[in-house]
Amino acid sequence: MVLRCQVRRQVETTIGLLVSWLLNRVSLLVFAGAILIGVLYEVSRSFVVYTGEAYVTTDVVILAPQVAGFLAEIKVRRDQGVQKGDLLFTLDPTLYQLTLDAKTAALREAQANKKRAVSAVAEAWAEVTSAQADVATEQENTVRFRKIFEQGDISTAAMDAQTDKLSTAKADLNEMRAGWRLAQDEEQVATEKIEAAKREVAIAQYRLNQTKIHAPTSGRIAPYNVGVGDYLAIGDEVLAVIDDTAWQVVANLWESDLNQLEPGAPVLFTLSTEGWTFHQGSVDSLSPAVALTDEKPGVIPYVDPDTNWIRLPKRFPVRIDVGDLPDRRRLFMNSDVDLFLIRSSGLARLLGLPWEPVHEETVENGE
Repeated sequence: MVLRCQVRRQVETTIGLLVSWLLNRVSLLVFAGAILIGVLYEVSRSFVVYTGEAYVTTDVVILAPQVAGFLAEIKVRRDQGVQKGDLLFTLDPTLYQLTLDAKTAALREAQANKKRAVSAVAEAWAEVTSAQADVATEQENTVRFRKIFEQGDISTAAMDAQTDKLSTAKADLNEMRAGWRLAQDEEQVATEKIEAAKREVAIAQYRLNQTKIHAPTSGRIAPYNVGVGDYLAIGDEVLAVIDDTAWQVVANLWESDLNQLEPGAPVLFTLSTEGWTFHQGSVDSLSPAVALTDEKPGVIPYVDPDTNWIRLPKRFPVRIDVGDLPDRRRLFMNSDVDLFLIRSSGLARLLGLPWEPVHEETVENGE
């Protein structure tokens, strides 16, 4: 009995030692494996960078009227493709057409007044010319009368009468000149009124034109919530065009991945909308700065920092040129993208990808 107990304890001790040995070895293997995986990951990042923090983007053109009015007609459907210049929607033009008609009538009246003012100037100048001729005649008569008066052939009363005639002719000339200048001033006022009326007509025509809204670019119509008969104030958002000419992929990369990254580097990516089909692209541009907070969003983009153990590394948006992909696939804005950025020329050649990084040069002032 004692021998049996000793054997059992010996077996249990042996098994415990074996299990402890195995656990130690497994722990060492797990630890070594983790280190190896970490090393391989860091080494692989010198050849290729992967990120799932990427998405498809393009420009969104929001259309809002520059004049107020009731929505008269919507010419497009949701998700309809449009070309630049296509008519999208119209506002009721009645009020703006009436305003244009009234301004046009006022312009015609101003032009008629200008013609009358020009005629008045011509008539006033004719009167000035006639008065100048009268003054010249009376001046000649006065000279002749003075010679005769000095010879004693006419009386003082006759000489005074001739002098009065000359004074009257000069006064009439001054009056005619004043009337001519007044007519010129009225012509100038009429000209200014025509220019003002033309501006009013141009403004009225512009506002009438703004009742028809055309597509500023080619793209597709985003969903909208307005309907015919809705009253639209100036600046109310009506439709949005998803631009078909500016598709790109934006990848938010860790700051540590930006080292030696240059525009032109090749990229492979897949779209969440179609599964594991690889497409080729290239780095278009890197953001040289990001905002530290999102309290005051501005021109510099803000990207939420990613959790990486304890430290939160900054992420910088990198724009990817997708080439002719929009011509071959329908893209969806903000859909997810898995992206592999090739950082090694050898790996790029192995994959048959072009390696044409763009080395930007600093241009100094005056050069």
